[in-house]
Parts: sequence; C-alpha cells; structure tokens
Amino acid sequence: MIEFIFRKYFDYDIAVILLNEALNLENSPLAPICVPQSDKPISLVGKMATVIGWGLTDPDNARSASANLRKLNVPILPLQDCEDVATALVTSRNICAGSLNKWRDAAAGDSGGKYLILGSK
Repeated sequence: MIEFIFRKYFDYDIAVILLNEALNLENSPLAPICVPQSDKPISLVGKMATVIGWGLTDPDNARSASANLRKLNVPILPLQDCEDVATALVTSRNICAGSLNKWRDAAAGDSGGKYLILGSK
C-alpha cells in the first residue's frame, strides 16, 4: 500500500518508500543513495550540485516540458539569497541553489526530481 501525504508547502520535497523486504541490487543499474552519517548541520554553501529533471525549458511557456531528461550543475547559495527573491515560503530545511540573475536552476516541473551533491567519505 502506498500512502501519499500532501502538505501546503513543499518543506520536505522528498519521497520515501518503505519495503517489506530488502531489494537485491546485484546486476542492477540501481544503487542505494548515500546519506550523511551525522546529526550535526552540514554547510553546503559554495558546493556544486546537479539537478536532473524534465522541467520547463521556457519560463514563459507552461507547456515547454522537456522531452529529454536534462541536467544542470548549480552552485549552492546562502539560504538568505533565496529568501530575498522567493515568492514561496523558504524554511531552514530548504536548500538554495541556482542562479539568481539567470533562469538556470531546477525548473517548474522538476519538483521531487534528482538533486545530487558529490561528497566524500
């Protein structure tokens, strides 16, 4: 059974699927994600991230969803930068990334898409 919980704000724009048994990923193109092993806050500002999705390619055309999966490397910015320009609620659990003076970031339609930050062990 899958349960969807919708909130007014996308404060936790993620999905978690709980399985009844472990997946066998041997000989599979799938791999588990890496999760930070610390309860301490991690500063990501200044790092690069990759956003992936089929979002809009034209900010003025709501029907311009890409036919191809696209990706873009974006810098992670201080949260205050997004608070200054955002039209939606920004919380301490959000990550601010992209370009504030160009239309180069995750696009409308990419919500819930991949957001990757290459880390080190």
